[in-house]
Amino acid sequence: MIILAALERVSRDNRKKRLKWCQARKSWNEEWDYIIWSDEFRFLLFENDEQQWVWCKPHKNYDVDGLVPTAKSSNDGVMIWGCFVKNKLGL
Repeated sequence: MIILAALERVSRDNRKKRLKWCQARKSWNEEWDYIIWSDEFRFLLFENDEQQWVWCKPHKNYDVDGLVPTAKSSNDGVMIWGCFVKNKLGL
């Protein structure tokens, strides 16, 4: 359901614009030979971008079961970049 989750983050107006863009290019053939698609994504190694919550009773504040392990690192993450063209992956 990754595709559905991604669609939920795209506004209705942007979905309409994307559909219009696709419809305008549906008859392209050789034009795709000059297009390169690329994207990048950052993966965090020791944490995530969201806050983590732990629910516990007051007398169990520091029980080991309620602690979230952490790691300190100067390297926050890895940036991955990739691309592809009409019929093959980019380098």
